[in-house]
Amino acid sequence: MNKEKKLTHWLKSPNKNYLGHQDLPNGEDVTLTIATAKWEVVKDPVRGSQDSKRVIRFKETDKWIKPFICNETNAKMLSKVTNERYMENCEGKKIRLTIRTINVKGLPAECLRVKDTPSSSLAIESISNEQLTILIEHLKTANKPHPDFCKAMSIKSISELPKNKFDMCISRLKELSNGNN
Repeated sequence: MNKEKKLTHWLKSPNKNYLGHQDLPNGEDVTLTIATAKWEVVKDPVRGSQDSKRVIRFKETDKWIKPFICNETNAKMLSKVTNERYMENCEGKKIRLTIRTINVKGLPAECLRVKDTPSSSLAIESISNEQLTILIEHLKTANKPHPDFCKAMSIKSISELPKNKFDMCISRLKELSNGNN
């Protein structure tokens, strides 16, 4: 599958208010960060009725990301992967969403599921204080302002730089310092 080309699922609906399996980019697993998890009144667009549902909202702001109605099966898995019994304690926890095929009235149907991956293993480790000091020195040498660097790396502060991007950043800053931009 060509990862650069965006594919459109047959069931994709631009008017859908909540996240569904057809919304995952190219049908691939995705890791998201919980902003809130609480009961909300949700309107059924077909019947017009309203019902209370568990709704998870995410911190990520990509255009395709919508609130996620969390059914009983996903709620049990969320409790397991976050190691939290209470919805309100899950803010900031990362979860992995995947597509699974289940049987509905004897027929296979795709659905969105929380993957059995511990939240703690999904957390991205930030650079150490020692790496932070080195990075700041290289930014000064390359004459690159902190805000510009943070914007380019999609982080709020330099200390949030993922550890796995440190070497690449130092290498690029060295190139810039030597005038090889």
